[in-house]
Amino acid sequence: MTLTTLEGAATLLAAEGLPTDDLSTIEPGDWLWLGESDQPNAVIALQRLSAPIGLLRSLAVRDSERGRGFGVAMVERLENHASTSGVRELYLLTETAEAFFLRRGYDVIERERVPPVVRSCREFSELCPASAVVMVKVLASSPAA
Repeated sequence: MTLTTLEGAATLLAAEGLPTDDLSTIEPGDWLWLGESDQPNAVIALQRLSAPIGLLRSLAVRDSERGRGFGVAMVERLENHASTSGVRELYLLTETAEAFFLRRGYDVIERERVPPVVRSCREFSELCPASAVVMVKVLASSPAA
């Protein structure tokens, strides 16, 4: 991910009211987007916490592009990327998309049951409000190459 791509992602995320303070902590290869990298139509990122745990970060779809299946496609791409990278448990926090992620196989989890490595990340401890719903999905192992 280039600086232009990160700026494009940050602009879209900010427009959607999502946290942007710690985006540079996500590895460049863990960002996925649709459209032009400087003005993406959709973005999503994987924040690696500690094998085998990851955090689904920053799913956003440009308002003008909603209803075209971009959100579903981005989640599927990220889950594949995470699975092939050794992530087996994918957590997320949301204030607005609980129903969307329930339809994708994620389960709501009580904050007290979240692993310490997730609780200690900035997204969980500082950037998202305590009212955000925490969800988890156990990913299928990718077949051996």
